[in-house]
Amino acid sequence: MGKPPGGARQGDKEAPKDKDRTSKALRTAPRDRRTRTVSDFPPGLASDVLTLTGCRPTGSQWVGLEVRADGAGVRQQVGLLHPEDLGSCEKAARVLLLAALLPSDRPPRPSETDVVVLPVEPGFLECLAEVPQTGPPPVALAENAIPSGTATIEPPRKTKDVRPRYPPEAIRERREGVVVLDATINPSGCVRAVEVLAGPAPDLEGEALRAITQWRYTPALLNGVPVPVIMTITVNFHLR
Repeated sequence: MGKPPGGARQGDKEAPKDKDRTSKALRTAPRDRRTRTVSDFPPGLASDVLTLTGCRPTGSQWVGLEVRADGAGVRQQVGLLHPEDLGSCEKAARVLLLAALLPSDRPPRPSETDVVVLPVEPGFLECLAEVPQTGPPPVALAENAIPSGTATIEPPRKTKDVRPRYPPEAIRERREGVVVLDATINPSGCVRAVEVLAGPAPDLEGEALRAITQWRYTPALLNGVPVPVIMTITVNFHLR
């Protein structure tokens, strides 16, 4: 079987959040669709759910919820997306997805569709189950708030790369585009959360998100201490 007439690759660099002015504009620009992974659970919730339900992930499936808000920003419709055979993790997936609908970092915007994704992949679930580090929020690399000369930071380096799949329908329709995402990297180097900032279509955005949740990094070090960081990543879908 020949190779597909195109490919997906991450951008030439994963830009620190504060250096990427474009990502800042994207982050504040209104979008009618928000796509993100589950995250920010209370300490121990994810690990307890996985243990109590007997979840033993074996692949890289994913499942999601699509929540639509009305013109007043009130959630009205909830639908299940991509209900793959999740095996022993089906119960855990449903519990974690429903828990993700609790009040988040911001309420739904009027007429917004909120897509919450749970990658049922061993590495991501292990990362989700890690106890969040107490203290300040994730570091924005090289941010001016870090005192010059008194603090040093060593950015994370990627140690595991998974290339996004090019959706067959997008290939048939000759669709291309760039997906921009924010990724939160835990002190251990795993990717804890991903949110789409901009993208050409839901299927391309979903495949970019699925791949990035499987990436691994060396820990980011602030004065020699591992810290969580947020990085902006671009994924290019291009047909040859």
